[in-house]
Amino acid sequence: MQPDKRGRVHRGCPLCRRDNSDQQTLDPDIEWGLTACASCGLVYLQIVPDGQFHEPSRAWQQSWQDEKDRRHAREPVLHRLWAVVTERPQWTKRDKLTRFIRRYVGRGRVLDIGCGTGHRAARWPRTVVPYGTDVDAGAIARADKLFQALGGYAVCAPAIEGVARFSDGFFDGVVMRAYLEHETSPLEVLLETRPKLKADGTLIVKVPNYGSVNRRIRGSRWCGYRFPDHVNYFTPRTLTRLLDLGGYSVVQFALYNRLPISDNMWLVAKPKHGPATG
Repeated sequence: MQPDKRGRVHRGCPLCRRDNSDQQTLDPDIEWGLTACASCGLVYLQIVPDGQFHEPSRAWQQSWQDEKDRRHAREPVLHRLWAVVTERPQWTKRDKLTRFIRRYVGRGRVLDIGCGTGHRAARWPRTVVPYGTDVDAGAIARADKLFQALGGYAVCAPAIEGVARFSDGFFDGVVMRAYLEHETSPLEVLLETRPKLKADGTLIVKVPNYGSVNRRIRGSRWCGYRFPDHVNYFTPRTLTRLLDLGGYSVVQFALYNRLPISDNMWLVAKPKHGPATG
């Protein structure tokens, strides 16, 4: 993909690779070409900034804060009301990722792709050793310090390059929490990651749920939209298709992890035996 004069690149469908330049975009007001693939149905951005995941200005933590500030300025009353409803002591909040790691991984080495500062791993059971990869150098420095204290380490690199630094069969678990919606090449990352997992290893995924009722009600103000940071918008069907092509078998994707009224989906998968089809 060659960038244009504005530093942007055009991409085909990251799931089935159809070009889709002949398709009408879903919203002409969105300059990034929000498109539903005519072949597989995946909703994605056809146009993305070149190297967006290599620049500090595009760090997920910063873009998340920028988006939070923008939403507050646009809907201050609703935003504050929601904050009041959801604010509660940290000890009362359920940490679903930690529960999934405890239940489906148990012990061993766990790679957190897009780990940021590594703060999530501080709550993981001490039976697992955390590793991580991210493109934000400042965040990775903090994550590496934390992970080394727990027996692992973190590397500053794009996902495919970072994953490639580890040997095959090295990990008992891989976490992709709030990551795949950012990745311009999600299938390639899954294909690169699969051999790094042990044969009975576990992949844990969390992504926004484009199929949610809330997205239909809220329209352009849906919380899952973040342009151009979120470049892929998955439904339960397109997410499971992606995992299948990437060489994984889904072992946990119960209805309560993909409710139509929920803005997020959680999925647990394991490597298939035999070659991937992606």
